[in-house]
Amino acid sequence: MYKNILVPIAPDDIEHARPAIDKARELLDADGTLHVLTVLEVPPRYLAEYLPDRQANDVIALELDRQKKQIESIAGVNPIIVNGHPASKILEEARRLSIACIVITSHASGVREFLLGSTAARVARRAHCSVLIVR
Repeated sequence: MYKNILVPIAPDDIEHARPAIDKARELLDADGTLHVLTVLEVPPRYLAEYLPDRQANDVIALELDRQKKQIESIAGVNPIIVNGHPASKILEEARRLSIACIVITSHASGVREFLLGSTAARVARRAHCSVLIVR
């Protein structure tokens, strides 16, 4: 059992993360905290340079608000939403929150995962804590 668990979820597929959230709840101590994190990737530079700063900021603000509402609809979790590269931000937040276990889903497979590595694989290789990958 863990006192502090982090469940990173993809911003575009919260329903896909339900099995990870359920598994994290099974592993969580009665007085533990379940953090649900989603990472919004900052627009790539080649795209951002074509958008006025205000428009890019407005789009990010709207997406942050939408994501927060979706995560807050999951009962009994601490919602966290950040901008950046997913694997890096997951690891950064895990350290910041003194996470004991990361429960993450993996849905990439095949040659793409082998060559590039999925977010789950990157997190598992670099995490300071236990990582459970749910398929």
